[in-house]
Amino acid sequence: KLNSLEKGYLALVGAPGTGKSTLLSELNSNLEFKSRIIRYYAFVPDSNRMLLRGEMNNFLFDLIKLLELEGFVSSIISEPDNTTQLFEKLNSLFEQIGIEYSKNGKKTIIVIDGLDHIEREEKPARSFLSILPTLDKLPNGLIFLLGSQKIELNDLNYNIKKSLKDGRIININPFNLSEVSKFLKHNDLNLNHEIISEITRVSEGHPTLLGIIVKNIREKPKNDILKDRKSTRLNSSHIPLSRMPSSA
Repeated sequence: KLNSLEKGYLALVGAPGTGKSTLLSELNSNLEFKSRIIRYYAFVPDSNRMLLRGEMNNFLFDLIKLLELEGFVSSIISEPDNTTQLFEKLNSLFEQIGIEYSKNGKKTIIVIDGLDHIEREEKPARSFLSILPTLDKLPNGLIFLLGSQKIELNDLNYNIKKSLKDGRIININPFNLSEVSKFLKHNDLNLNHEIISEITRVSEGHPTLLGIIVKNIREKPKNDILKDRKSTRLNSSHIPLSRMPSSA
């Protein structure tokens, strides 16, 4: 998908634990095209609640700083001290992204993860979702990659949602039994069908929880888990469900 886009939006959508954040965090510049990746986390657990990352001005300020750290230089030298000036400076940096792309074909990918947390947990006075630029305002070479449990977010611009629905949503689905089996074998765990079925049931096929299960199985002596048919039933002593993350 990223290879075919010249500009615009792409969304990675899935339930908690399906591995969205893991995939986004592992995205790097080793792609089929020249690129730089800039990451913004809309929600950071245990962060300072007074500095809501979903607030419009906080987002604008942080994104400007992230772009400047990547070497982009705005035509506006002075530091912005109000919303209008923040927009002006960010737009001038977007122009630089377009200029760079026209010269050497290098794309800039802005990854924004955790969008669904904004309206659910942060409830900012004005969400940055409401001011994300529409497709016609983006220069060539600029792609926003969004991570969320859903795209039907109240503050997200209708035209952005419409563009995403036009084949730009990648749904991350839980693993089925066969995929769980392959995952376990990939992690060098050759387990019988009963255990694999129980792992699939308990994990609900979520890769994040499967990773926790694999770690816990490896920490158990093999004969404690695979001793006989009766003892192979997985329970809370093997899989600490309380450790399942609230989002991914």
